[in-house]
Amino acid sequence: MLGHTYTVETLAQDLPFDKLIWENFERLCLRVVESESTVEQCYEYGTRGQDQHGIDLLARNRNNGSVLVYQCKKVKSFGPAGIEDAVTTFLQKSWAAIAATFVLCTSNDLRTTECANEINVQEKRLLEYEIGFEVWNATRLSGKLKSLPDIVYDFFGPAWLFTFCGSGHENLISKRLPPQKVERYRSRLAIFYRNIFEQNDPGIPTLASPVAPRIGLADRFVLPHLINNETVLSPNSRSKPNAFDLPAYDSDESDLRRRTISSPAETKESREVCFPVDEWLSNGKRALIIGSAGSGKTTLLRYVLLYLLSSEPTLPAVAERLGRNLPIWIPFAYWTHTLQRQPEASIVDVLRGWFHSWGEDQLFLLVQEAIDDERLLLIVDGRDVPNPAME
Repeated sequence: MLGHTYTVETLAQDLPFDKLIWENFERLCLRVVESESTVEQCYEYGTRGQDQHGIDLLARNRNNGSVLVYQCKKVKSFGPAGIEDAVTTFLQKSWAAIAATFVLCTSNDLRTTECANEINVQEKRLLEYEIGFEVWNATRLSGKLKSLPDIVYDFFGPAWLFTFCGSGHENLISKRLPPQKVERYRSRLAIFYRNIFEQNDPGIPTLASPVAPRIGLADRFVLPHLINNETVLSPNSRSKPNAFDLPAYDSDESDLRRRTISSPAETKESREVCFPVDEWLSNGKRALIIGSAGSGKTTLLRYVLLYLLSSEPTLPAVAERLGRNLPIWIPFAYWTHTLQRQPEASIVDVLRGWFHSWGEDQLFLLVQEAIDDERLLLIVDGRDVPNPAME
């Protein structure tokens, strides 16, 4: 019996990371880290211009609670000197005293013998401080992305999805919103919500002239700080530092030591922790803001929504975490009113009715696509807003 001869068709094995801007390379690394089964939580650490202590991403191991830190390097040339410098910078900063693993992510291949030797040297150097060392070069990142077609599509497009991951992902593409439609969606939503909000808040008149343009929300809003109540071990009873605490230590690498405060761990206390609102909103997938009447909850939600739909970001931490999402604002009163009339109504039914009440059935079709694309960011405001469907 004659054997069959098959043509060998090898898929692409390396992705063009060099074509990404550095911000998107860092976002790609974040998405890859979040996909790891052992990672419980991951977020960006700091923004451009801040001292990031030698790291870009911060994560926690879901199995043992240990901290993993990541430095993302998207540069044209990166060799042995760059590897050594990355480790040195990390060891001179705060997180070296608590991180269990340091991961260097780079868009370069690092395939030379010199790079391999330097990686081995730095691995031994970090082991002296009981810190693990991993290098995610272009080859390793590409290997991880082989099983993550949605990320490949988001950052490299449909052509690279088929070239790199192969066929069988048509359903993924059919649900994804193309960039042009995303921009159209953002523009239409921004106009829609700006018109709604201006009915209740037309802006503050200027003193120069009564006919001059009013000062809108985006130009007069001052970002608040939020207070979060936390239950923590009292200062006299902490047996070990929290996973994301920064301990104090001498910056000299030779003096780097992990420190713990030993005492009974049973005593707990409640304290109020103040956060910048953009930092707080960017640290989780769900958020609940509580405050007394007139404290600014509704204004904050409106500002965040209009900001996410704006082409001029002013909240970099929120943009990095939520910028991919497409925000929808809806009054909680309208939601509950709909459920009173239709107890079985789904969130899709509620949103369809909400946009229909404003005569925006066509805009809801884009919202439906955002739901299918898993991009929807739902912003629910407890304060009622006049709506024709509720009159």
